Amino acid sequence: DKMCFVYLDNNTVSYAGGEFTDGFITGDVRCLGMYSVGIDTIPPELSFKNLQASTNLKGRKEIKIGLKDDFSGIDNYRVEIDGKWALFEWDPKNDILIYRLDDQRLTPNGDHQLIITATDNRNNSSELSMQFFW
Repeated sequence: DKMCFVYLDNNTVSYAGGEFTDGFITGDVRCLGMYSVGIDTIPPELSFKNLQASTNLKGRKEIKIGLKDDFSGIDNYRVEIDGKWALFEWDPKNDILIYRLDDQRLTPNGDHQLIITATDNRNNSSELSMQFFW
């Protein structure tokens, strides 16, 4: 599941998709050119943009998390706060997830646990977690 087509253009290698089934890679290409088979084993990168682990967020309005994958791209992500799914806005242009803190969703003046899991298009996953006070 890590193998894929890669498009070769001068000194650039870019992801071109494909699916590995029964010993073969199959897929569609968008344009003619030089292709090869590549492997993506590096998971997406996750980072806290405006906070650090065990941060006091009292008075803040949002949480920002950096999310990027340098090759096959992000397939999906899931964020939970206190064990419940949380709606984060994805800004792919800036590689950032944004959550607007809301007292309807979170209990103010309390400790909370945030866990994010991200998976790229070749099924590589990474996870990031932290506790925060808000």
